Amino acid sequence: MEQGFAGDKLKRKYKMEMLLIFAVAVLIGLGLLIVLLIFIYNRFLRIGYPKTGITVAIAIFALIAYPFYTAFYPNDNFYFDEFKTITLIQAPPSADIICKVASYPDQHGDYSAAALIKLSKKDYRNLSFQLSNDKRMKESQIIHNEEFNEVIGDLKENHIKQYYIREVEDESYYLYIGLIDDGQSIIINRVSY
Repeated sequence: MEQGFAGDKLKRKYKMEMLLIFAVAVLIGLGLLIVLLIFIYNRFLRIGYPKTGITVAIAIFALIAYPFYTAFYPNDNFYFDEFKTITLIQAPPSADIICKVASYPDQHGDYSAAALIKLSKKDYRNLSFQLSNDKRMKESQIIHNEEFNEVIGDLKENHIKQYYIREVEDESYYLYIGLIDDGQSIIINRVSY
């Protein structure tokens, strides 16, 4: 028992060290970016184009910042891609993402993503039929993770009438989809480890 506690303590220490290294790297990167932007602005200021300098500096900052923003807050296309990865079916046109959560990838590229998606009743019935007839999809129990719990919110587990898993051989992730009993909503959940 003590060995487990010691292992947990080491894991926490490792996470804190990694967080500190990440924070230092971010601060150094931001510092270098600020120096670069000031240098660019000053170059344009010296040749008499201060407004152009500001515009170029802001454009460079936006081009660098946008990929970082989308890494922390993925757009809807990310979740529609996850839907296709899980079901091997393109998301129907009626798909509307109601709630979405994703973790930031760790040092090994592992992450979790979950989304609550509303479909038209027809698309829901079609998806239910396709999933129940797809041999690659197996009925499963709900497996909770932080992202799933955040997306499901106040919805009770007994409202999920069918839950499927697609296991991929030689891969270290699980792909889940749950059909909610309102006849329109689904929940997708991808967990890599």
